[in-house]
Amino acid sequence: KFVETLADLEDDTRPRVARMEADAQELVKVLQVFKDGVLIMDEVDLILHPLKSELNFPIGAKLDLDFNPLRWKLPIHILDAVFYASRGKMSVGFTESNRAVHILEELKTVLKKGYEHRHLQQIPHIVLLNPDFYNQEIKPIIVEWVILFIESQHVTGLTEEEIRQYITEGATYNKTLTEAVNSSQTLSPSHKKLLNLARDWLKSYLPHVLQKIDRVTFGLLNKDDLVRALVQDPHMPITRAKLAVPFVGKDVPSRSSEFAHPDVIIGLTILGY
Repeated sequence: KFVETLADLEDDTRPRVARMEADAQELVKVLQVFKDGVLIMDEVDLILHPLKSELNFPIGAKLDLDFNPLRWKLPIHILDAVFYASRGKMSVGFTESNRAVHILEELKTVLKKGYEHRHLQQIPHIVLLNPDFYNQEIKPIIVEWVILFIESQHVTGLTEEEIRQYITEGATYNKTLTEAVNSSQTLSPSHKKLLNLARDWLKSYLPHVLQKIDRVTFGLLNKDDLVRALVQDPHMPITRAKLAVPFVGKDVPSRSSEFAHPDVIIGLTILGY
């Protein structure tokens, strides 16, 4: 609140209210109490857990999410490969590609192996139980699936093998690849963003969202959930009605918590729908 108040006071485009300066001075006193005081916390392991009790207080004007619409088109493409294993059909625009079908059938076989060896859970939906299985068996196939999407965006300036290596491992451990990315005259800033986003999804976001269970650790608010939420908080942000939110138990959505990372929200929302 102190930072938000200072931002309002420094913003010349907003009307200045005398009360705001008084509020800022009082908040300074509160912060001083926090600084000099001692805090006794119960359930400290839960309160300080970064994935269970993370608090974020965004300030300033709302802006469109950077790198849209590819910011959500890429995860839709990635997760469609996972859905293919159970549905037997794809929803993205590669239905006529023999290469795409071959990749998805190979992934389907690997996922079946994962179910048989308890690396994956099949009910109520696919759940990743063993991250090592993802890195060793699933990720290499998803890499090939992602390369199809990258090629469809007309990324130039890198060979297919360089793209594969970049989205798999990144460029920090390969000076030659780093130079190729930095010195390329045809690799646009948006293409670099796409490569970095693909790498992050393959390395972090995909295995993370696949370990979540729908309507247990995350989910979408159904009609009954939404009615109860609006009774408890009539000013509930509309985003909670459309995007995945954390759940604290089976069919029990959190009253006010939201996922902090936009790409995690996108991934879990796709899975939820």
